[in-house]
Formats: sequence, structure tokens, C-alpha cells
Amino acid sequence: GGTSPRMRADLPAGQSEVKIDFTVPPQCTNMWKQDINVLGVVHHAHLLGKYLNIEVLRGDSYAGVLRVENQYDFNHQSLEESALKTIKKGDELRMTCAYDTSSKTEAVSFGDLTQQEMCWSAVMYYPAQAVSNPIRGKPDDYVGLCQSPGLGTYSDVSFCEMLYMADARLLLGDYETKTAYSMLDACHYYGAGHATVMPGICPSCADTSSCTTADMPPAGKAFCASEAVCGKLGLSVYPDLNNSVPAELTYCGESEFAFRKSNITAPACMAKGELSAAASLKETIDSFATLQSTSSNSQLAGVRCISLIPVLVVALFAA
Repeated sequence: GGTSPRMRADLPAGQSEVKIDFTVPPQCTNMWKQDINVLGVVHHAHLLGKYLNIEVLRGDSYAGVLRVENQYDFNHQSLEESALKTIKKGDELRMTCAYDTSSKTEAVSFGDLTQQEMCWSAVMYYPAQAVSNPIRGKPDDYVGLCQSPGLGTYSDVSFCEMLYMADARLLLGDYETKTAYSMLDACHYYGAGHATVMPGICPSCADTSSCTTADMPPAGKAFCASEAVCGKLGLSVYPDLNNSVPAELTYCGESEFAFRKSNITAPACMAKGELSAAASLKETIDSFATLQSTSSNSQLAGVRCISLIPVLVVALFAA
């Protein structure tokens, strides 16, 4: 759910409760070979952790919880038996982590240090599955890429389009090259092989390495709006800001899933019994206390005490 700055934005300081969540989508659990049996669950946060829980959603219904830890304590972490014994293929898992940052004056980042924070859980289960370590992506990064304007002469288009035309390294995942190059350079470099090396990125003129600078702006807009970038998370491209809330992003093994979280919530707790039963119990106890204090017959008081025990037990169970 969050173990590094690459996965989470910093937690704001000075708040009694900051809540975040992480979802493992049905697409991920559908990659399992079979349902799994849960033996235990451990939650992990650092010093600011307040409470953590993991819920299971099954289709259109709420299946239950793996574990609820309402008073998280960094110094007392443990593997506990799961309330729900089976997670089925296609289930959606939702983890919630809450933090108390009221003692902090600066934002708190995610990371390995105890002074940083984490939102993490481990589950002991069987049988083993090949895909069992889902990791959260950081959709916030796509918001800046898609919804922010470019710089300088590119201020009328999105930041994504600016990179396409001026410095394509980030879009191509090229973190080794030190010198910036445009997508026009990259498309001409690969020529007719661009469709294999960079599918969906270059305009058709790249087949013959005949693209001009005029061909690249519309190609850049189309690429940035496509399912490869902004469209994947449901974001519109600047200057269109109508769709500014990104979908969730989770990595399951080598697969990447963008999705919208389910809005299913836990059913409300239903009261059993009547408050009047509790009031009646209090009156019974008060009457017995008065009777016991005034009675001089200890044997009779003992009999009355014994006769009241079933009343107290029944009243407690009714409440």
C-alpha cells in the first residue's frame, strides 16, 4: 500500500487522522490458480500508525474482513488469525491505513526509516500462488503529466506532449541516456521497426523516416490521450481538465492494472436487544446492592445472590 516515495505522496503534518487506502483488484486475484486459505495476517506501519484493516469484496457484496486493528502499536506487532478464512479468485482486497500526524510540523514521507511511514501487510496462506505480491503504482504522477501545461513555448499543450516533442526519454523509459532527444529523433532512429520497438508511439510517416516537425504535435496529442498514458487512468489531456481524478494503479507480478475502486462499504452494525434491557439490568443490580446492604440475614442474601446470577447472564446476552 505504500513503502516508498515512488508509491505514495507525503503525509500532511498536524492532523489527528490521515487515511489512505490500497486496492488489490479482481484482475489480480483472478491470476491465482485457485482460492487460498488464510492462516494469519500481520499489519505494518511505523510510529504514526493509528489503525489498519483489510476488507474483502466479492462481486457486488461485502465478504468480510481479514483483520481489523483499531489501536495499532508499532511496538506490539503480531501475526493474528484472520476473521475470514478464504479469499476466492476474483475477490477485491481493500487495505486502509490511518495515521496521526498531529505531533509533526513537516510532511512525513514513505520509506524504510522508522521516522518515515509505511502501509503494508503480509498474509500467511496456502496453497502458494505465483502472483502474490501486489504493489501500488502512483497515479498522482500521471495527473501532473496529463493535466499540467508544458513549459516555455509548450505552455499551450500538456506536459506529456512537451516531453514527446522535446525530451522523450521519460515517455520511453530511457533512464540511461544523458542527452535529451525528441520523439521525432527516436521514430527516425528505429525507422520501419518503430512499430515493434515502440508500438503506438510514432506516426505512420516514421515507416519511411520522413516525418517532419509538423507531424509530431498531433501525433503527440494522440499518444498522450491514448490508453498507453493518460487514457489508461481515465484522465483528459491539458487544456481539457474535465477528467482530473485518476483511476487506481496496481502492479501484480509483471502485469499492470488500472481500475476504479468498488464503492461497496461494510454493512452497518445492527443493535441486538433493547437499551431498556440494559436499564432494567442496572435497576436489578442497584436493587440487589441495596437489599444486600440492609439485610441482616446472610444466608438469605446468599440465596438471593444465586437466584440473580441467571438474570444477569440472560440480560447480558440479550444486550
